[in-house]
Amino acid sequence: MSDVRLTALNPDDSSPVPVACDAAGKLLLEDVPAFDGNLDGNLNVTGFSTFGGTLTSSPSGAAYAYQVNNGATNLGGLYKDTSGSRLLLGDGSTTKIDLEGSDGSVQFAGNASFGSEAKLYTYTDSTYSGIYNGSALVSQEAVYMGGDKIFFYAKGTEALNLSDFSAFFAGRIGAGGVATTGGSLDYGLTANANVGDVSNTSAVFARNFNSAGRVWAGVSSAGVTTSQIYGNGSATYSGNVTAPNVTFNLEPDDPDNYITTTETYTDTEVVDLPGGRTVSREVEKTREVNTYSGPILDLKATILDLRDRIEELEKVVQQ
Repeated sequence: MSDVRLTALNPDDSSPVPVACDAAGKLLLEDVPAFDGNLDGNLNVTGFSTFGGTLTSSPSGAAYAYQVNNGATNLGGLYKDTSGSRLLLGDGSTTKIDLEGSDGSVQFAGNASFGSEAKLYTYTDSTYSGIYNGSALVSQEAVYMGGDKIFFYAKGTEALNLSDFSAFFAGRIGAGGVATTGGSLDYGLTANANVGDVSNTSAVFARNFNSAGRVWAGVSSAGVTTSQIYGNGSATYSGNVTAPNVTFNLEPDDPDNYITTTETYTDTEVVDLPGGRTVSREVEKTREVNTYSGPILDLKATILDLRDRIEELEKVVQQ
């Protein structure tokens, strides 16, 4: 029995190989080398890992330093590029958040919310971008821009629209408030224009959609209405009116005393957009304009003529 030997099969080619053992027949094994933390190749861990120090990754080129996968699908992670580090987060098909470490910029593929109560949201699509407070872009308050315009919403309604150096307000405009508390103010409101007598163009345009309403009301410092101009053209004044002349249309009710022409004018329309948004736009329209051409009374000429006649009669009476 002294010649008995222990052999094993090589798993690569099934050839017999001797197995080392001592005089007592115990297998002799090589000492397992101690792991010093350096590893050439990949390390796959199926469980949890805990590190007491700094975990460092140094890719040689532009690559992920730490990558999060769902199976074989890349969901993003810490990325090293040529200019700095980046945080890339995605859904496996596209990157949804890209945080640039080189300049601090961030890009969101969707909307972003800020604050523990999420009161401020961002919005973006192919045309518009902005911020809003509420459940949707125009549900409450919002400021957004696009299409060469800026929109301001309050209580879910468009309050202000800025476009082409013009401003469209949905409500009343207050100006010169400092004067109500005794402050000095030269002008409460100024208006300028540079256009001829075309359509209704003017430095100030006023329209009352109530047929019985006024387009102008002047009030004294005591709160008393002193002047009024109505949409039908009539006016009342509590003081003196100074003018170089006044003319009257003597037969305004005769339709034959008018010349009809066509003019082009600009009107503002409100258009509904997807998502509950609305936008105001200017459109050109045409309309008929009737200009009075019948007999008139020139008040100044009539008074001067009457004065001359009276003077002639006085001369006759004195003879």
